[in-house]
Amino acid sequence: MWILVKQTKKPYSAATKKDSKVSFWQNHWIQITILIKRMLYAGIGIILTGVLYRSGIMFIILEFILHISVTMVTSGLMLWWINSVSGNQIPGKYRTTQQGGADIQEDAEAVNGLQGKRNLKVLIEKINFQTFYQDELNLSDVMSRTYKDKFLTLQGVFFDFARNLLFLNHECRDRILHDKMKNMIERGILFERENFRNYIFGCNVTENKITLNPLDLIITLFVCSSPKLKQVLTEKLFACRLAFPFSIPFADNGSLQVQLWPLRSIFLECTVEDHLFSINSADCPCVVVSFLRLGRPSFSKSHLINSLLSNQHNDLFHNKDCPLSEKKRYIGEGTIEATWYVPSMSSDFLSEKTLILNLRGDGMNWEEQRILVSKISTVIVVVVSLNDFKKRQFQFIIRNLYQSNAAIHLVIDPDDADRQKVNEHIELHLKSMGQYGKTKIILLPEKEKQRSHFKCEIKKTLQQSVNAVGTTESLASRVERCKVNIDEQHIDFRTAKDFAVKMMDVINSSNRKEHCLPLQNKPWRVWSQKLKTVNKSSLCPTLQENGKLRQDMIVERQQQLDICEKLGPLMTRFIKSLTDLLPSDIRCRLFISWLKMILAERTSKILCKNKQKHTADLGALENALNKNADNCVLKLLQQERYQIDNRCSDEIIGIEHLLREMGQMYEAVIECEARKDSLQIYLDVLPTIAAKLVMLGEPFELLDGDVMNVPLIWLKAVLKKVTEILGDKRLLTVTVLGKTGTGKSSLLNTLFGSQFPVHTKGALMQLIPLNSQTEKFDFILVIDTEGIHGIQAPDSNQKRKSNEIELTTFVIGLSDAILVNMGEGRIAEQKNALDIVVQSLLRIKLAGKKLNLKQICHFVLQELPDHVDMKRERMNLQNALDDVAKNIICQEKTDDLNSFKDIIDFDCNRNVWFLPLMRNTNEDVKPPTPQYGECVNSIRDSICREVIETRESFLTITDTISRIEDLWNAILKDDFVLSFCSSLEQKAYDHMEGQYQLTSWNLEKYIMEFIVNKAKQKLVICKTRNDLEKAMQTIQIYLSEEVNKKESNLIENLESLIEGSSLKDIMSQWKRGIRERLTKDKNKYVTKAEERIQKIKENVREKQKGCFERVCKEMIINEQIAEQAQQLQTEKITDTLLEEKFNQVWEQRIETLESQDVKIKVLIKDQIMALLQQEFPSDAEFVGQLGLPNTETYGSYNQLVGTIDVFLISTKDPFIEPDSPPEKCRNQTIEVANHIFQKIDTKFAELGLTDIQFDLTYVQEILEIVVSNISEHNLHLNNTYKFDLLPKFQALIMIHAINYATEFFSRRIKVPCEPQTDDYKTTAWCYFKNIARGETEDVIACGFFNAAVVKVIEEQVSELLPMEAQGSVQGILSHGKQTLIKRILIDLAEKEDFMQYKAFIKDPYTYAEKWILELTNRKMFEEHTEDVSLYAQLAKKQVSQILNELGNIVIKAIDDRNTGMSSWVETFVTKNNECNTLALSKDIFVHVENRNVTNLQTFSHALTEEIVEMRRRLFSIYEHDTAVSVQWITNPVSEILDKLWGCLDLCVFCKEPCMITSKDHVMEGKLHECVQHRPLGIGGYKKSDSKKMVVDFCSHKVSGDQKYRHSNGYWLYKEYKEHFPDWEIPPSSDTSKYWIWVMCKFQNELAEMYSMKIPDIEDIPEHWTSYTKQIAIDSL
Repeated sequence: MWILVKQTKKPYSAATKKDSKVSFWQNHWIQITILIKRMLYAGIGIILTGVLYRSGIMFIILEFILHISVTMVTSGLMLWWINSVSGNQIPGKYRTTQQGGADIQEDAEAVNGLQGKRNLKVLIEKINFQTFYQDELNLSDVMSRTYKDKFLTLQGVFFDFARNLLFLNHECRDRILHDKMKNMIERGILFERENFRNYIFGCNVTENKITLNPLDLIITLFVCSSPKLKQVLTEKLFACRLAFPFSIPFADNGSLQVQLWPLRSIFLECTVEDHLFSINSADCPCVVVSFLRLGRPSFSKSHLINSLLSNQHNDLFHNKDCPLSEKKRYIGEGTIEATWYVPSMSSDFLSEKTLILNLRGDGMNWEEQRILVSKISTVIVVVVSLNDFKKRQFQFIIRNLYQSNAAIHLVIDPDDADRQKVNEHIELHLKSMGQYGKTKIILLPEKEKQRSHFKCEIKKTLQQSVNAVGTTESLASRVERCKVNIDEQHIDFRTAKDFAVKMMDVINSSNRKEHCLPLQNKPWRVWSQKLKTVNKSSLCPTLQENGKLRQDMIVERQQQLDICEKLGPLMTRFIKSLTDLLPSDIRCRLFISWLKMILAERTSKILCKNKQKHTADLGALENALNKNADNCVLKLLQQERYQIDNRCSDEIIGIEHLLREMGQMYEAVIECEARKDSLQIYLDVLPTIAAKLVMLGEPFELLDGDVMNVPLIWLKAVLKKVTEILGDKRLLTVTVLGKTGTGKSSLLNTLFGSQFPVHTKGALMQLIPLNSQTEKFDFILVIDTEGIHGIQAPDSNQKRKSNEIELTTFVIGLSDAILVNMGEGRIAEQKNALDIVVQSLLRIKLAGKKLNLKQICHFVLQELPDHVDMKRERMNLQNALDDVAKNIICQEKTDDLNSFKDIIDFDCNRNVWFLPLMRNTNEDVKPPTPQYGECVNSIRDSICREVIETRESFLTITDTISRIEDLWNAILKDDFVLSFCSSLEQKAYDHMEGQYQLTSWNLEKYIMEFIVNKAKQKLVICKTRNDLEKAMQTIQIYLSEEVNKKESNLIENLESLIEGSSLKDIMSQWKRGIRERLTKDKNKYVTKAEERIQKIKENVREKQKGCFERVCKEMIINEQIAEQAQQLQTEKITDTLLEEKFNQVWEQRIETLESQDVKIKVLIKDQIMALLQQEFPSDAEFVGQLGLPNTETYGSYNQLVGTIDVFLISTKDPFIEPDSPPEKCRNQTIEVANHIFQKIDTKFAELGLTDIQFDLTYVQEILEIVVSNISEHNLHLNNTYKFDLLPKFQALIMIHAINYATEFFSRRIKVPCEPQTDDYKTTAWCYFKNIARGETEDVIACGFFNAAVVKVIEEQVSELLPMEAQGSVQGILSHGKQTLIKRILIDLAEKEDFMQYKAFIKDPYTYAEKWILELTNRKMFEEHTEDVSLYAQLAKKQVSQILNELGNIVIKAIDDRNTGMSSWVETFVTKNNECNTLALSKDIFVHVENRNVTNLQTFSHALTEEIVEMRRRLFSIYEHDTAVSVQWITNPVSEILDKLWGCLDLCVFCKEPCMITSKDHVMEGKLHECVQHRPLGIGGYKKSDSKKMVVDFCSHKVSGDQKYRHSNGYWLYKEYKEHFPDWEIPPSSDTSKYWIWVMCKFQNELAEMYSMKIPDIEDIPEHWTSYTKQIAIDSL
């Protein structure tokens, strides 16, 4: 801290008043002391040099003693002399202070402030304020500190002072700062006395006190503060009746600078043309009274000013009687402090508004400040002692002051001198200054008793001088005349002001809001009213009325767009100004500040003009109410008052109105889809401007109070832009509610440093950033609201209450913490306000039961007198809340709630605050009570602490956008609770479901890879049946352990993702269900894996059985081939001829082997018929009657759909039982048959993808499709057909299916039989070629190795590829079922094929299966990267990984212990099994082992080269695969659909699929829901009387009184849960634009499909036909 050489006198002590001169020899000795110190350093250097270079140790010691002796003696003498001289007796040039170890000279440079600036920089380094210097400290930096413990640092002292000041605690400068310093010293953070070594080596250590003068602290804060924070600090200092800096001597390059800008934050009342209005203090006409001290009198000048102004209420100016007054000022010297004196009715002092200036320090040293004061002051009070009065320097200074226009008052301290001598000096002075007649001289009385008379005399003389001036002038005009540096002369201030003034020129030229801002007048009001009507089914019961209103809304928007095309000068200039200033934060802030200031003054003038009439009308209205006047009289008085309010409102323009106009411009351009470039530019510019202002801390309109509407499109665009710039930050949202006039805005501004206007209309929000990294949230979103029971139009009490409930419900739904400011008055008088608040809280509670909001609610009451029992008042509030809650709960018929605590967590001891009065009296001269600031601080800390303790996650900005949209859309509906649909809940569920699907897939993939890479490998190496059984047991145990570990890890990862989500509180309700689902999935996957492993085991066993026979066959083939190939070794033959020779040999030599094999074609039909007799005996009988036609006809069919013609359905044969015309029934029968065939075709398409063997299980599945579909048809649950299908028709369908299956399996499926020798042909060809070419044994062995390994790799890659394909497709559809349906709908719209729409509508699951098949084929085989399909890329990736690892194993297999190929193969297989790369057994290398390889090193090298050939060969296999030729080992399509589709249920009315992916979601507590619903006509609904297609949506009907048919009865749609309790269809007037477009486009086809009539033109809402395909797709 700041350390001075100790002074022997106290400030203002009479014992040290006289000056002392320092003689030449003292001066000389000081310089000698400095030289000795330097010599000491040189001596130390010599000694160190001697140590290094001299060998005589005694010489070094003697030299050291000599240096020390001389230095000690000299230093001792100097210390004795220095301590005998007073600090102020040392000339300024050499008087030194020590600061943090650095010497600071207090020389003549202090006169121009350069020394103060150096001291400031040192202090800034000490407190770590470098990042804030200069003008970088913002209000948010101060308010973002949450807990007091953070202030126990040097930097914290400054923040603590600023924070307490912002909380209006006037003790922040004196008592609190003193206690803070003392506390830090006691806790060891600071030391009251620190040890510093003197600059003379070897002297005693001196002790010096830490010094921090409050004025230094304030100046430091001001220098570092941004222009906005300077204004706020000045405003708070003025409110606390504390002085604020008017000029700083070193603010700009060490020169004096006047701080005019901060003064503009103080508004004073000014009278112009008999109208009283508010104006910023810099422009307010005033008187300036300045106080200077010349020399050092015995009394305090600041104390004198305080006694004149504040009547001892508090010390305006820090003085000798204040705490920390003993601390010397190192920065504040030369500062001019100021305060405003505003006279009141009881004032006994000045009658004019007066700026009091106080120059800190000796005025003799600050010439620039004296000149400034002399030029701007009305009166100058000069305080001087008699000794200084006699000096020539004083005479020179006072003569210059006399030459100014200010009246001079001399207050002389006689210094105990004889009065006669004093009078003589005064007379002599007056004679010498005889030409100046404005001087008034007042002597300081000798006795304390005379001081009151002395004070009265000063007041009287000052009042006389002020009265003599006559006219007053503004401070700004006074300062501008002086040639002095002013902060507002900076280029940033001037640029911002120029823009603002030009804006005001436009406003003043028009003067009315409807001319300047036309968009927010009639078009916006009408549009908002129609929006509220169109969303309420009670006001708009039919879609036709709804459509007409929406068309009218489009017209209103078009009118706004027409206005935008001819934008007025005001908005043009406003947008251009902000666009130009946007790159500079400071200019942007200054522009808004200037504009708000000028607009506020304009508003004040408008209100003043209407105030008199408004007051008169208000008095008349109150009198009429007291006298119980007639309703007509009351209505007339209310009407007049309302007209005055409207007239004022039409003239008042604020920043919020300009931003609102920007919002309407944006919404008009968006909704009308304007294409002009001049309008398109607004789509990015306007949200960017608004987002910038929000980030700069400007309030932003959340709800328009004039029309009670939320501009959703505009609000979402702005907040999304904020998210783009800042990131998706977490928010703590705090809202204030209360009656009008309770000080809600002021309370928020004090709590969080927000900048809300005093009279808020609607709801405003402001972002308050937090700098702390330890908090759970990044910003505080503060919402200020319009007061409850505001002035409204006559006869609108019900409407007013409705608006207030909408407003409170909206902001409460957004909030984490709610503050209810009840203000003054008894609790019983607040019943209406409490009723609205509690009702809104209950609505949010009922609507968001699953949201787990964890809100807190605090009530703030005005502190009551001491005699009132606070505890009793708390209980009174608790009882009042319970009474209100019980009444509302009874109205809502909610049985599980009984009191206010059941609605929201509430403790009357914890959540009720009694806020002290800001002032204990009505006297304006008194500062706010300190208890007010302390209570406000406690409220803020309590809110933050309680929210952090109760909540684990907070909504992000994106989440808040969704919450805003959900709340407002529900508020617009008739029933908020029923209509509220939380997109955040859906978002949380989707996120949870997406993470679950990913987790489940990772688990399944892990198990499948385990089967392929580990389980199969352990089985193939088994030699005997016992080995297989042991391996199976080992695998099962290992699988169970590994899967359990994997499950635990995945669940842990899943829960960590949930914990880190901003929607964690919502997700918590599903965590248990997710764990249970994952456990079920695990069990299912394990069971499936065990079955697959069992099959592998059986395959291995089968291969082992025929292994000997296979090897024998292959060896015989090898011998025959080798014999023929050796005959060709001497011939030079091409590869082509060689291959022809091989083929001839193969056909001749293998013929006998082939004749022993089982024939390819078996009697498939006989096996199928046997199955039919066994499983479907009744159907087999009818099939026998009809007979089976020849199957050859079916060989030409590609599908079954369309294979039955109408003529086959004879009316004579009992195929159907019609209840309609036969011809119509025959056609519909064909339609049913084709629907069944479509499902069978889909099944055959899936089977065709896989290389499976013939199995009767597949045939049985196909026959069951026939039986189930015909049974479903005859129940008529999902169709309107008027006929039944008889058993004979079922047999006919089965005949077609059986014949088609016979041809299908005969043509494409291999019947189970022994391995074919053709599988060995490739290996034989390679062997034949090598022998014919005369290759070495190494090459031949490599060939056999190649053939054996390639086959295994191909099998393994083929097993892994379906898994890779499944993962790739699921990645495209990452959001599950919703994404799948959305992509299907887009694809259908693009194709515009009604037949495909028909298939999807009738059976969405089957259509989705077919669509996924097409998507898989397209993704795998049609999308190429560098001319390679994704299928080939995935295959190459797997092949490369395997071959790379095999290459390493080949090298590692070379071992000195290997004596031949057999031992090498053993080593190779062993090392391969250790790596779990490929499932290889020693048996496949039997031909490799039989080769006579002598050099294993050479073989290893050749094999490494052979791996390259293997890579090429394998790549070529997969590069040419297509969707037609590929044979999947397992079908990925069914796996994908099983995971993505989930729930199979359809909407009970419109047949829209349930959007939930989980099949068991109902058991998990989540009901069936749809993303969107369809017009009922698409689901087959028609009017019972006219048979016309129904165009209404079921989501619209459930809010009305219409009925549906069920179980031969008619029931209200709104009571649908009685029949369908598992379904959730929220009432909504919103309609799906997509399905509207489908209905309008295909209405004829739909009518034909369901045998309905198309709807009349008047039945279809007018705006439906305007929807295009692109609009339909975009709406998804």
